[in-house]
Amino acid sequence: MVASPPSARRPLSPETVQEISDWLVEQGLTGGTLAAILAEFCDRMVGRGFPIVRVHLSFSTLHPNFSAFGCTWRRQGEVIRDSYDIDAADRQRWQESPIRPLVEEGLPNIRRRLVGPEAKLDYPMLSELRDDGGTDWYANKVAFSGLDTPTSLIGIVMSWLTDHPEGFSDHDVAVIERLTLRLALVVYRVSLEQVAVNLLDTYVGRQAGQHILMGRIRRGDLERIDAVILFADLRGFTKASETTPAERLVQGLNDYLGSLTEAIEAQGGEVLKFLGDGLLAVFVLAGAAPGAMCQAALAAADRALAENRELNRDRAAAGEPVMPLDIALHQGEVLYGNVGSAKRLDFTVIGPAVNQAARIEALCEPLGEPLLLSARFAGCAGVAVRSLGTHALKGVAEPQEVFAPQSS
Repeated sequence: MVASPPSARRPLSPETVQEISDWLVEQGLTGGTLAAILAEFCDRMVGRGFPIVRVHLSFSTLHPNFSAFGCTWRRQGEVIRDSYDIDAADRQRWQESPIRPLVEEGLPNIRRRLVGPEAKLDYPMLSELRDDGGTDWYANKVAFSGLDTPTSLIGIVMSWLTDHPEGFSDHDVAVIERLTLRLALVVYRVSLEQVAVNLLDTYVGRQAGQHILMGRIRRGDLERIDAVILFADLRGFTKASETTPAERLVQGLNDYLGSLTEAIEAQGGEVLKFLGDGLLAVFVLAGAAPGAMCQAALAAADRALAENRELNRDRAAAGEPVMPLDIALHQGEVLYGNVGSAKRLDFTVIGPAVNQAARIEALCEPLGEPLLLSARFAGCAGVAVRSLGTHALKGVAEPQEVFAPQSS
């Protein structure tokens, strides 16, 4: 932040405040990212003589990894986006934040003069803002309420900093309070949209989530696609569940499935569903040569198996039960879309190819192989393989030849 020369003040007229207010309502209707909206909002304020040098906005959210998101605008600088986890570092940062009383004590606003006889620097951040040239800091909040409000979206908190020698005027504070209400509506719209995306990404996967948000939610709304199908399963989970406390069992399962999911997503695949101690994933061939997608799926499987072996070594050394991983890969046409009842749908893949992949995975343990390939997958993957014979698969009319990579 550039602290010199200090901001000049031109009191905003009622017409100017209304103009900015109308613009905020328009942003709430037309979309745009919150960072871009905050940047233009602050630039408009400064351009009309409002003496701000820093504005911070934060709001709670519903996300598997973060409890809140924030944006910070600085004059003559870009908007910085931030996320707040629930780890020890963020908890300590929260305890030292001057915003905390707004949330935990229910205060509607809080103000701190940073210079002069009325200065009160009771939080570390306030001293930093003073050292950067700030003279007056003001924070306020707007709570979201109502029967239909998600409990994760409790409202927004904003803080405003000026470097004007006299700080904020009473008129400035009144303008801040009025415009924060309008900006809160924009944040509410953006945060609701982001929560929808976060939840869909978390529970059905990014690609399936995009399909759902595009309106493909009718029962029986399916499309035929070519895909690589990956079935994976952990061996030994049932035995471990009989001897391991529930909390440790779930933590171990999360470690295994987390590692497997990362390996799949790193190669462009998508996990469609977790199946207890296993999962179903697809690598969609649209726009890609079948050979390239098969190689991507094979790379994902190789990485997943390597990480599974490493995780098992660590768990064995710690006296925890180990769970070897079995994977089957098949390539074929599937039906991709909505299956279920009128009120409860599942976005998944179905078809003979899916069934065949599942049956091949069941052969991993009896054949003593952690990775099995169908004949069709082996034919398009372009890698050296060895045959493990022809096997009858439940629900598949003809016996199928099954392969393993030559290197395994």
